[in-house]
Amino acid sequence: MKTVRMLLTLFCFVALVYGQPSPDTATMFALRDSLKSEHLNWSDPNPCVWTGVACDAGSHRVSRIEIGNRGISGTLTSALRNLSALTVFDVMGNNLTGKIPSLSGLKSLERVLVNDNGFTSIDSDFFTGLSSLRFLNLDNNPLRPWNIPYSLTDAASLVAFSAANSNLSGEIPDLHWNITFRTLSTLTLSSNSLVGELPMSFAGSSIQILTLNGQNLKGSISVLTKMHALTKAWLQENRFSGAIPVFSGLTSLKLLNVSGNQLMGTVPQSIFKLSSLSYVAEEITELWLEYENNASLEANLVKDFDKVEMILQAQEY
Repeated sequence: MKTVRMLLTLFCFVALVYGQPSPDTATMFALRDSLKSEHLNWSDPNPCVWTGVACDAGSHRVSRIEIGNRGISGTLTSALRNLSALTVFDVMGNNLTGKIPSLSGLKSLERVLVNDNGFTSIDSDFFTGLSSLRFLNLDNNPLRPWNIPYSLTDAASLVAFSAANSNLSGEIPDLHWNITFRTLSTLTLSSNSLVGELPMSFAGSSIQILTLNGQNLKGSISVLTKMHALTKAWLQENRFSGAIPVFSGLTSLKLLNVSGNQLMGTVPQSIFKLSSLSYVAEEITELWLEYENNASLEANLVKDFDKVEMILQAQEY
């Protein structure tokens, strides 16, 4: 009988928790109605039991939406900004289109993954008030040309910001990167239409992985010498000019590519004395490399991009 009573108590508790209506039901119904998928079983009146949805046990507020890579099409409802307890929003790798709606004011939001979809625009106040945001991936969306807004500084807790191949334009603004973003380790903005020079406030920043390849950035790359946390710098296929600076202070640098620019002169010998360096691009326009007396280093340099990709994949967050 004692066992039966315990089971009944447990059953009642589960029924109480999952039977409670969520305050976010209307918003989740709006999201359901905006999506098209044969793989989402979102028919229950309680969204807390839906596939890919999690709710806080106490408040019954929706805390996580994780429906990435499920072949979903449709659009995202603007009502998402009502999910004030949301911490994770993952819809990556689907066929979603239209606008990435504003998530302004969602102070609990930590991770947003909307990459690899067909979104065509992003709300101008998207970043406003996202004070807990740590990971944001906007990669591979055919957005209309947009700029990095000043409101990105609201997301000062960022660890990784990735917006590769997302039609970013304009200059990289000087947002006091070394002061504002003290935890930012990955900045990936490659394959866009960025112009102008590298912000001087990159110096002394916490950025470890910097990928800016494939656009129209220009000027000197000397600021890199003061980015002491750097492990990877991918700056190839831009319009950078001047000499390659001395990188002797970058003791953690592993991967460096500055090929396809307008750099001149000689690659400093100090670059080959970096014990951590595992890859340096050999096809550097109008430069000549001094390999003599570097036999031990040559054995360590990665010579093909397949191996580089293996290294990069191991570093993905």
